Amino acid sequence: MKALFFCICICIVTSCTSQYEFEDKIYQCTKETYQTAGVNSDQLLNEFENYFLEKKYLKNTSTDSYALLIESILPPNQLQFSIPKDLENKLMALPMMNQNCTALNIDSVELGQSRFYEVIQDISKNYQIISKTGNLDSENFFKKMLHVFKKEDFEHPLFKIIFYHLLSAHSSMNKHFEENKGVLTQLPPWSKDEPDLTKLQERNVYTVKVNSKDEIFARGKRIKSTDLKNQVKEFISNPNQNIELAEYSYKAVISLKNDRGTTYKVYINVLNEIKAAYNELRNEKAMKLYNQPYERLEKTKQKEIRMKIPLIISESEPTSYGEEG
Repeated sequence: MKALFFCICICIVTSCTSQYEFEDKIYQCTKETYQTAGVNSDQLLNEFENYFLEKKYLKNTSTDSYALLIESILPPNQLQFSIPKDLENKLMALPMMNQNCTALNIDSVELGQSRFYEVIQDISKNYQIISKTGNLDSENFFKKMLHVFKKEDFEHPLFKIIFYHLLSAHSSMNKHFEENKGVLTQLPPWSKDEPDLTKLQERNVYTVKVNSKDEIFARGKRIKSTDLKNQVKEFISNPNQNIELAEYSYKAVISLKNDRGTTYKVYINVLNEIKAAYNELRNEKAMKLYNQPYERLEKTKQKEIRMKIPLIISESEPTSYGEEG
């Protein structure tokens, strides 16, 4: 009886080992690739799981919990999740799968029979189908990708890496669209109309102009784009209570104007520097009030900080160079 029990145990262990033998090789190579970039893949997975546990996206790290997470993201539930930029950027800077890993000296039959090959093929097929239809809607694409996973896949860290890559890519795209939606004209919360700059106190308006030579002027003085962010931060926060700077951060308005000859690249760079100033101020406020980065705060706390430091950019119609006096 003991011998039979021992044999059954050996069979179970052998089966479990061989089930992911191919994936073990790929993951080991992936770990080494990440290590060359200074990232410990196991530690990175722990960071993702801890964050998802903290936000209650995951109940625990079991395969059942991962299956429930996918179910909650897909219709009709459609859970709205977000991933902190530091985690998102760390993973997105790394390849989902290094080409050297897939080029290992592995038997083609072994590759063809692996679950890894099946998952990658399914992802590739879904991408091709969506590409052919011309519907590259990120939400549609993302949900089709999630359907390739089975509950058992989450027994192995390799599939978790692939899963979190897909989630990070989707989160990054959502943030990009959200941040750029209506970014050229952010209206103040107290008004439905474009702010009338003539009715605002001069100290509360910071004028930035970019001429047809791509030269940048802030309040009439020519500055470098690299100096713009810090000057905007000083104007909004006014740490020394300067009577020429914003009375309060929630009253600060950025007036942005360009000539018709301004290049798109420089205009976007200027806009990004302004946005970076607001992002840093919001993050500093979050750390001061809650000892947490802005990205990691609950939605209600983020809204509270946005009310204190609202992004208000008034964009004027472009003029021809020299049209203004």
